[in-house]
Amino acid sequence: MAVVWSAICACGGVVETGSGTTGGSSGTGASAGRAGSSTGGGGSSTGTGGSTVSFQELVKAFCDGTRTCCQRAGYPLDPLVDCESAFQQQIDVFALVEKGTVTVNSAASQTCIEAFRLASSTCNAAEQRNPACKKIFTGTIAPEAPCEKSEECAGDGAICLPSASGPTNTPTTGTCKLARRGEVGDACISTCWMGSACGVYHSVNPQLTVCYEEDGLFCSSADTDERCAPLSSIGAPCTSYDSCGTKLLCSPSSVCTERKALGAACSADECDVALSCISGTCGAPPVASQKTCNGNYN
Repeated sequence: MAVVWSAICACGGVVETGSGTTGGSSGTGASAGRAGSSTGGGGSSTGTGGSTVSFQELVKAFCDGTRTCCQRAGYPLDPLVDCESAFQQQIDVFALVEKGTVTVNSAASQTCIEAFRLASSTCNAAEQRNPACKKIFTGTIAPEAPCEKSEECAGDGAICLPSASGPTNTPTTGTCKLARRGEVGDACISTCWMGSACGVYHSVNPQLTVCYEEDGLFCSSADTDERCAPLSSIGAPCTSYDSCGTKLLCSPSSVCTERKALGAACSADECDVALSCISGTCGAPPVASQKTCNGNYN
């Protein structure tokens, strides 16, 4: 389920990094593709499009399904006893909801809860990938207003641009900015991959332009600076996973090839982005993994 939460926490259209090209790449060209306690505290929001749904209900659906699937897979339940509280501590967006700078869309949340419940019966993580899950959280801070996290910023492609660069390059304050949709040749900050979020956290790059995969572009660092470039097609040479996009794969021979389908033999990241390479075969990713069942939800 942790894979799903990387997409769910995409408020304001931004995420920090991804695995392969399935997450929000930083545009560098690198191959960028959880018993039974109840929750405490508040956390309700009317959001838009429905009656009030507490985000605590969302967390409970997540943790109930995780316990069920991890137990079914033979993992001990001890690491999941405090899933509800640990989950909210690990995932930043929940603190922002409590803070009031991020709201919860009740209708989207309810749909996502239902998807989580279905996944808990099948233990197939693909069931969790309902598009509504990416629309749960919405930033409320307007452009040019102070912010701490990109999730707080309102608008597609919005980021929290740091006020200054600190020792770890992640200052605590910044200003909400809207990133422009790039065209071929434009200097860029990141790529917005289809089915993912659009940007990067805390970038000190002042060039606020994002290249969109659905436009056939990616943010390439092939030259001395990062610029929007056309994605390569099947059979074309590639210099990175990013240059082939999410639907294709940059092979060991540096050529874009089709990703492998369900049931195909595989290694590493060769499978379709909705699948995982499990024991040498492309299959539906399981809800239960060693990382998640040990209580690591990031």
